[in-house]
Amino acid sequence: MVGAHTLMMAVALAALVHGHPLHTTFTEVVEVPGGATVTVRAFTDDLARAVHGGAALDDSAVAVYVRSRLLLTDQSGRPLPLAFTGQRQTADLTWLAFTAHPAGGLAGLHIANRLQTALYPDQVNLVQARYSSRSETLLFSASDGARTLP
Repeated sequence: MVGAHTLMMAVALAALVHGHPLHTTFTEVVEVPGGATVTVRAFTDDLARAVHGGAALDDSAVAVYVRSRLLLTDQSGRPLPLAFTGQRQTADLTWLAFTAHPAGGLAGLHIANRLQTALYPDQVNLVQARYSSRSETLLFSASDGARTLP
């Protein structure tokens, strides 16, 4: 959905120009043959603080943190493991890559995104899912529980 990308770009630009006043992440969940790719984009300083008090973002600590705060559950209620496939950083942003294997595809998948909400009460997490010629955008704040993709 163009709106979610536009919003994330506006948030990133505002943060760079104004000293990073907003706390947000953007996650894309994309259905691919045999599973799904999951990409999390976050401000590096916020993510490092959430993972372990601001120290460098090592792969193991990042993977453990994201798996504990970004929860995917299939239609039958089974949690889906997120396999960490890497990270990269550019300027103040970090991209984290994972794969998942929902047996029935993304339709009906339950998603809960609590990334950084324990650290920032104003945290906003966007999740965009692309599957079966659809694009769905979900918005999560600190008080939100799981949502289901139609």
